[in-house]
Amino acid sequence: MWAAKGSQLPQFTPNVSDLEVGAAQKVIDHISSAELVRFTCSGTEANSSALRAARAYAGRPQYVRFNGHYHGGNDDLMGGILGDPRNPYPVMDELENDIYSKFTNTDGRHPQAFNQVFMIEWNDLQALEKLFKRHGDEIAAVIISRPWSIISAACQSQVTWKVCVSCARNMVWY
Repeated sequence: MWAAKGSQLPQFTPNVSDLEVGAAQKVIDHISSAELVRFTCSGTEANSSALRAARAYAGRPQYVRFNGHYHGGNDDLMGGILGDPRNPYPVMDELENDIYSKFTNTDGRHPQAFNQVFMIEWNDLQALEKLFKRHGDEIAAVIISRPWSIISAACQSQVTWKVCVSCARNMVWY
């Protein structure tokens, strides 16, 4: 369900109640930066929708995610490992002592699922800056979640977030 500020397009899709449309409008009315509101049924759907919106806005096909971060069950959002840090595309494989990679390396994944995503290690600031220098004109978004296994993630995410914002400011947005 979408509701857009000042939109001339239909403001909701079939099977959406008036209550949902009213709730979305209240969000738009009370949060000045909220130009578009979408309610989803799951985090996977929310992340997929956010990446689609980022690609549409930026006119770029790729996004960046961090090894071990969970963003939902879609083929491109879940799993993969960083096989070679010099090649930032995830590969379908498992690491011997990594439960996450074993859990998320499932059969049935589309063979091209990882072609739209770059993956780097969490808090590797040099790799992030290098990735933006080499592929910044292809990147529409950086998706971040706090890894469950890292206790100091709050501190690390602050540092990584600052680098992401810095890199994004140097990008040309269409």
